[in-house]
Amino acid sequence: LKGAILADANLMGVDLGGINLTGANLTGANLTEANLTGANLERARLQDVKLDDKTQIDPKWRRVWEIVNQKFKKRYLK
Repeated sequence: LKGAILADANLMGVDLGGINLTGANLTGANLTEANLTGANLERARLQDVKLDDKTQIDPKWRRVWEIVNQKFKKRYLK
């Protein structure tokens, strides 16, 4: 799914574990309860993507999602 246009897609509960989503447009997609463990999200557009506590995603990508979507919170990056 490299470079796929998935903007506003309802991907709730979908297993995308290990999938190459490099450069994919996920703007506004619903990824609640989805499995993104091991997915490659380099250069993916994550603006307005919906995640929840049940979304399985590597910590690195959750942090990127937080930075993109929660701009005004203080972040301590290592």
